[in-house]
Amino acid sequence: MELSLRLVKPGGCIAFIIPDSLFSQERQALRELLLEQTEICFIGRLGEKLFENVNRACAVIVCRRAISNGRNTVDCLRLTPAARKRILSGVATFSEVEEKLAHVVPQSRFAGNPDHVFDIDVAVEEQDALRCFRRLPWAFRDYLTSSRGVELSKSGRVCVCRACGKWMPLPAAPRPRCHHCKRLLRNSDTRVAVIVRDDGAPGCVPLIVGESVARYVLSQSLWIDTQYRGINYKPPSTYSPPKLLVRKTGVGISAAIDYTNGFTNQVVYIFRRRNEDNQPPPLEFLLGMVNSRAMYYYLVKNHGETEWRSHPYVTQKQILSLPLPGPDVLHKNHAKCVQEIADLLRPFALEGREPSVEVDARVEFLVATLYGLTRVHYETIYSTLDSVQDLLPIRTLKRVGIDDIFLA
Repeated sequence: MELSLRLVKPGGCIAFIIPDSLFSQERQALRELLLEQTEICFIGRLGEKLFENVNRACAVIVCRRAISNGRNTVDCLRLTPAARKRILSGVATFSEVEEKLAHVVPQSRFAGNPDHVFDIDVAVEEQDALRCFRRLPWAFRDYLTSSRGVELSKSGRVCVCRACGKWMPLPAAPRPRCHHCKRLLRNSDTRVAVIVRDDGAPGCVPLIVGESVARYVLSQSLWIDTQYRGINYKPPSTYSPPKLLVRKTGVGISAAIDYTNGFTNQVVYIFRRRNEDNQPPPLEFLLGMVNSRAMYYYLVKNHGETEWRSHPYVTQKQILSLPLPGPDVLHKNHAKCVQEIADLLRPFALEGREPSVEVDARVEFLVATLYGLTRVHYETIYSTLDSVQDLLPIRTLKRVGIDDIFLA
């Protein structure tokens, strides 16, 4: 894309079909380049399985090489799973679907977004709801630190280097080298072991993996052997309780609190309160915020994960960037609200079970109060939930209705 901008004449157009990593945080520099050097005409997020044997979500972008005057608009299209099926079956054309689903966004909005995010799912009429979040100067990063557990898959397969005698996760590379001494590993003299087990033998500690973390609920059925020299188990302080755990993989946010010293693996993010003057609020309060429908809406509208794709995941940066009110609001204006959320959720968090519908609805109402969200805003939020692919995490959020929240 950079080369095309150097080659095309001023006023000329470029059009690309590219991976939808265009929308990821790693592509901030590319988005900034396009916003600075082009007028963007069209952005389409088309999803997976449009092209045979291509298991990667794709996007289309059309630009004109010209400096934006700040007034030009961008045609934006998110292809839903249902619309994609209609196109692939020949029932509808791209043009017909675009006419029905596309909406217009000022390019200046993308330029003003943090990280120049292409939030193409946010229609102009939704900006009022998003403004309730974006006006807040604080975020989870101001109250929490983050880390990850053992860099090891739940299969627990490791191997030992005969040269240095140290263990490492079993590499998938065709000509792997030892992580420690960098010598070439040969299959003939490499011993393999499994250090993740179903039972707690001597030397093992509980292990929480991605599938162990659901919304408010933790289940632990695995153990990891900590006696293999060379495996980076991380310092014990990494796992000291209490800690807020968020599952990396999957659609939406799945978070729970672990009150034990249990280890985690790489697909579980670990968050704990900062020890600073801003007095981080109770962890149970932060759990209610991150698991709320309001937070899921904000995440979807900023990062666009509205359907299942291969290897869906949230990042630590996305979680830490979620907006929160500042200490003046949490400790003064809405201190009772903060404490009520924490008190409501603590019994359920301690027992590792999902809150009742009544408690879930009340917590959501208190979250709405903190953000200044109204019933009208929640009609927008639930409209988004209805448009998202009907997967289990979404059905869990929809078990509480708008009436439940605003009558709570």
